[in-house]
Amino acid sequence: MSAIKSGDDVICIKTHSQGAVIKGKIYTVRDVVSFPCGCATIVDVGLRSNRPFTLCTHCGTHFEKGDNVWYIAIELFRKLLTDEQEDDLRAALEEVLIDTN
Repeated sequence: MSAIKSGDDVICIKTHSQGAVIKGKIYTVRDVVSFPCGCATIVDVGLRSNRPFTLCTHCGTHFEKGDNVWYIAIELFRKLLTDEQEDDLRAALEEVLIDTN
């Protein structure tokens, strides 16, 4: 699986515990960052919050932040395939399925 990076379109695979992102909805990644603790990677998908901190979902550490971005755990998303990638995947699967019959 390709790494998610800034500018990628992603699909939410699990609704956020507070409903910030919704399963099945497509978002565009604005930024990808790691928590200072190194436990997790989080993404900016355009949500804003007035909270002065963010919380690591792995170790529970609070980090003060200087912006109004509501970062979301990267695990809630999967990168969308391009049309070309979909065509390649479809062709590969058809080849495998034909060989097994």
